[in-house]
Formats: sequence, structure tokens, C-alpha cells
Amino acid sequence: MARRRSAANSIYPDGVYPSKGWLFWRDRATKKWHKLGKSWDKAAREKWLELSTGKSTPGTVAELLDDVIKHREQLVRQRELAARTYEDNLEYARYLKLAFGRMPAHTLNSRHATAYLQQRTWQPRPRKGPDGELIPQAPRRAPVRANKELSLLSAAYTWAMSSPAWPQITSNPCYGVERNPERRKERCPERWEIEAAKQKAPPMWALIFDFAYVCGQRGIDTRLLPRKALQADGIHMKQTKTGAEVVIEWSDELYAIVLGLLAWSDEIQRPRKIESPYVISARSGGPYTPHGWKTTVYKIVRAAIADPENPLEVPFSFHDLRARSATDEEELEGTNPQHRLGHARRSTTDIYMRGKRTKRVKPLSLKRA
Repeated sequence: MARRRSAANSIYPDGVYPSKGWLFWRDRATKKWHKLGKSWDKAAREKWLELSTGKSTPGTVAELLDDVIKHREQLVRQRELAARTYEDNLEYARYLKLAFGRMPAHTLNSRHATAYLQQRTWQPRPRKGPDGELIPQAPRRAPVRANKELSLLSAAYTWAMSSPAWPQITSNPCYGVERNPERRKERCPERWEIEAAKQKAPPMWALIFDFAYVCGQRGIDTRLLPRKALQADGIHMKQTKTGAEVVIEWSDELYAIVLGLLAWSDEIQRPRKIESPYVISARSGGPYTPHGWKTTVYKIVRAAIADPENPLEVPFSFHDLRARSATDEEELEGTNPQHRLGHARRSTTDIYMRGKRTKRVKPLSLKRA
């Protein structure tokens, strides 16, 4: 039998408790405690209402972002927006809510947007010191990420100006705000770096790294690769971002990699008595979530860097494997990787070309001049 609530706490809603000068709300589903504030004022009540009901306060930036996300979800169903873009928008909206979520949507201005671009940071994980203790790291700036998140905020206000549900929105506060400068990404892990990271990877993830290099596909297309795409003439890939369809023909190496992935997935699913439609399965038996996929790659690469006997020193992402694949195809095989990457224009493919090898050319003939 649950303990009766004390008389002092009876003035608060169910699940709200004071502790050490703060008010907390306990989520019964997740067993997590959420800090509301130091007093039971309007801000604390609105935060409790949002947490307990899952609904944003009406008229706030958080509600505006929720409406935009619902609209974009519908676009994905109509195949007018890429699923990868929608996944990124979900993550961007989460951080925008932390900064602006409780503000009335019509009060946000260009000054707020500019401050967000200048002050957006992220907190690195603690690192182990020589004695094994965890050393906290200082927050770092995230200028490129801030640009992407502000782009979503700008798109939200543009959509709101044409929506009858938001008559109070008459302008876009992100117009005219200068974005942070961005540098072209040059990271392209060498083959030996990929092999070094594989030393710290579980067997299935070593195969996933090989699949990413051999096929050169995006993370979302690899993560959600359906089994029905495996056909006699090759792997029928449909790009989630561009909608382009590519058939990757079978080779002995690719055939062995796919068989290994299917064997590992079946081993995960068999004890759970489930059958997943995807080639790659997470430990739960279903597909990897976007966060779980990125976190696994992060842990593998960081484990290799932390090992003093491992030669890997500079981290790389899963998307960098796509750049390595495209670069090697052109430099080693002499073929154009544009169609395998699913790009409509060669200029898009050039973004992935990060080769450092010296180009060999032949001189022109005077007789042809």
C-alpha cells in the first residue's frame, strides 16, 4: 500500500514534491525526476502541465514546433520530404524547445536568434584520466549545428505565417540573421583507420563498416535496409533522401558481408521469436534508432582512440565512410561514383571527393594544337 501524502505536500498536484529548496515532478512511467522550480508559480505549473500531459503550452514556440513537426510528418507520408530530414528535424526541435520553448511565439525576435547562434554549445562526455577517474570537459561551441537548428526555426515561422492556426505570427525573426561561417568538411578516414576502428567493434558492426565502404550508402539507408531489397541481380537501394533508385550488383565480398549480417540478425531474433523485415537488427530485435546508431558508432571509434595500442587517433563518423567509398572508387577504380551515391548532379558528388593523392595527367600533343 502506498504511503499517504503528507499534509505539507497536499497543496501540490500528484507527483510533485519539494526537496532541498526545489520542486520536482516524478514521472511514473520512466521513474525519472524533473525539476520544476523553486516555487509553485506560473512557470512551474506550466512546466508540470507540459511534462505530465505531454502537450506544449498553447501559443508558445514549443507548440509552434510541435505543429511544424506534425506537418512535416505528413509530408514524409506523402513522400514530399525525406525521412532522414524528418529525423534531423525531430532532434533540432528538441534543442530549440530547451532554448525558446516557453516563450510566446510572437515575442521571439532577431536578437534571440542571433544570441542562439553565438551561444549554442554542447557538453562533451567526461574522459578518463591517467588514474582512471572521469575528468569533466568544458562545453564547446556548436556553430554548424546552431545554423541547422535555426534553419528549422526559420522554416517553422515561414510555415506559421501562412497557417490560419497562427494569426499572431506576422514576420519571421530569423530573416536577416547572419549565420555562423562553415568550413567544408575534409575528414576522410583512410582504409587503415577504418580497420583500426573495426578492432573495437562487435562482429556485426565490423560487417556494417565493410558494407558502408563497399556500397557507399547513407546511414539511414543502411540502418533500414529491408530484406526484400536483396534480389537476384543485386541490392535494390532506394535513397530515402533523394528517392533515387540504385541497384548494387553482387560481388563475392558483398555477398559474404550480407550473409554475415543476416546470420547475426537471425541470431538476435531467434530467442525473441520475432522476424524483422530489416537486414540489420539491434539487440532488441528491431531496427536501430537514429540515436542508437550514432551512439554505437561513437563508442566504437572512441574505444579505438582510447586504446594506446590502437593506431587510430582522429575520430570519424559513419557518414565519413561514404566519402571514403566515393573517393576510392574514383581514384582507385577510375569510375564515377555519382550513380552509386544516388546523386542527380555531379556537383553534389564532388562534395564527397576528398582525395589527397596526386593526380597523374598526360601532356597535350603539339600536333593537335
